[in-house]
Amino acid sequence: GGMFDAAVDQCKKSKTVGYWMGEIHSGENNRQFRIPMSFAHGFVMFSKTVDFLYKTTDHYYAPKHECCII
Repeated sequence: GGMFDAAVDQCKKSKTVGYWMGEIHSGENNRQFRIPMSFAHGFVMFSKTVDFLYKTTDHYYAPKHECCII
């Protein structure tokens, strides 16, 4: 399995607003992806299951802040 991981700058005051970056992750390539705090994050899995680990800042996950971007 694997996944395509993407992040887009959503900070309206940023010089790079709307710019995005993406990376394919798999067990074979062992890649990591650093996502700045002001970026939106999403991913697409290539298989039914993927083991996915996050390294985060000292901010805690807050489900009430989770949303979708169209």
